[in-house]
Amino acid sequence: MIVVSSKWALDASGNISGGQNFVVNRNLGSGSWEQLPYAVTYDSADTEGGTFSGFAQGFDSSADAKTLYQATNVENLTTTYNDVRVGSIPINAQQYEAELASLTDTSLVTQPDAKGGSKVGNINNATSIVKFTVQVATAGNYTMNVRYDNGTGAASTHTVSVNGGALSSVAYPATPNWGRFGWAQKTIALVAGTNTITFTKGTGFAELDQIQLYQP
Repeated sequence: MIVVSSKWALDASGNISGGQNFVVNRNLGSGSWEQLPYAVTYDSADTEGGTFSGFAQGFDSSADAKTLYQATNVENLTTTYNDVRVGSIPINAQQYEAELASLTDTSLVTQPDAKGGSKVGNINNATSIVKFTVQVATAGNYTMNVRYDNGTGAASTHTVSVNGGALSSVAYPATPNWGRFGWAQKTIALVAGTNTITFTKGTGFAELDQIQLYQP
């Protein structure tokens, strides 16, 4: 597998944009390439460059080839120095795009750094629903990674239900702005075959890009 990492791109006006996805080829450069979201999204609070962080980063895979590790410098606005942040994502997780889920009282938002170029926003009302239909081969507990953005400046939540069962919540710490993504994680129990995972409004506001499912 070949993994390429870009620090950022430029939009049509020359402003710094992008820098949230690996570009991956799973056949030594032959055939198609795909986006794989970063394990760590650096802050990008300073869109003009300045003390913009993310210049130094490295990545590697685990010995069993199941996990991609990423380390990057991330601007710490409190200390004015850079921190080193390390994260990991599963390489072969099932990925489900929010814009392809069943949507009620929400809207699609174009976002170049979202997987597939779109995310789901305006999950703002009691009637707002994002319902994923997923398939797994075996029953059991699965780790669910949720790629989201939350530009409110405060933590928020969504309410989650699996197969119409009991309600629980997933928490979203604030991200630097709308369009800089973070990861939330939750363990859920799935049955073999078809399952539904339903997100509805909780506290505050957040947008959804994708979910990943895997068993460690």
